[in-house]
Amino acid sequence: MTATFNYDPYYDDFDEDKNFMRVLFRPGYSVQARELTQLQTILSNQIEKFGNHIFKSGSPIYGGRVTLDGAANYIKLQTQYNGTDIDPSVFLGKTVVSYNTGTIVRAKVVAIDTTGTNPVLVVKYISGDRFLAGNSIRVYNQEIFATLTVADAVGASLVASITEGVYYFKGQFVSVAQQTIIIETYYKLGYNSSTINSVPSWKIGIEFDEQIVDEIDDVSLLDPAQGAFNYQAPGANRFKVTTILAKRTLTNADTSRFFEIVRLVDGVKTKEITYPIYSDIEKTLARRTYDESGNYTVDPFVISLEEGDSANGKFNAVLDPGKAYVSGYEFQTIAPTVLEIDRARQTLAVQETP
Repeated sequence: MTATFNYDPYYDDFDEDKNFMRVLFRPGYSVQARELTQLQTILSNQIEKFGNHIFKSGSPIYGGRVTLDGAANYIKLQTQYNGTDIDPSVFLGKTVVSYNTGTIVRAKVVAIDTTGTNPVLVVKYISGDRFLAGNSIRVYNQEIFATLTVADAVGASLVASITEGVYYFKGQFVSVAQQTIIIETYYKLGYNSSTINSVPSWKIGIEFDEQIVDEIDDVSLLDPAQGAFNYQAPGANRFKVTTILAKRTLTNADTSRFFEIVRLVDGVKTKEITYPIYSDIEKTLARRTYDESGNYTVDPFVISLEEGDSANGKFNAVLDPGKAYVSGYEFQTIAPTVLEIDRARQTLAVQETP
């Protein structure tokens, strides 16, 4: 359901059971704020009913594709430059270049990490070689400087990015802006460091944040009618849905505001949503597919047997990635599925057989 606003000062008491389809304003009667708000709710409710028939909440409509990039690099900065504290946020989205070094290196800052003592910039190199420990850098065409640390100054990072697109969420079609987040700052550098995760496991997706915005949050909501008596006066608030590319642990079960798009398990991508997720209409499509074709495989799931936990009497059956239609519904895996099976330990003696 879309958000409800039946409280002060909105008083949107829309009741779906009453089947009100229009708000009919009349001359000589003052317009109530709740009527203007309820008018929007009636229209939103109609769109939601149609949308829920076609799409499931959280479904991509177009664009919004998530990609993983293990070719990003981090550069760790000293906390100060010439006695001034470093603010890593001023580097985000900027091009940084080497400063006072023998070679020219250029890189685009795609994300920042402020969780540690030293600020970290995650970059994609544009030209030149690589920044080195102790190098100084500056923002291209700006007087913003920093110096890399001497220890653990550079290395590989894993980031996720999403393209612009639209997602369906609780009866609304919500725009998604291009974003990049860090999945692992220190990635694939070895197996002995406690700060390095070579086999990350995460759910990656979109977090939908609902909020009410007023003129204090956004001054553009002040009345722009210059010359009128109410110029720059506060008016109506706005209901806003913000989309944030985010990650969750595999054990996180919150699906109220978070929609999973990609899943990483021990560094392997095991799930990826690339097409719209249809709702009731998919049942009709599945019924028609099953009626005309039954159950079938498009890409067979090849099975192989491997050594498992033999000490506990187990072996593994490995099901290769494949694609099939079961009862008309698409079923696809993009990574091997490992099933642990008990080894046969019982015997049967047969003396005579007919």
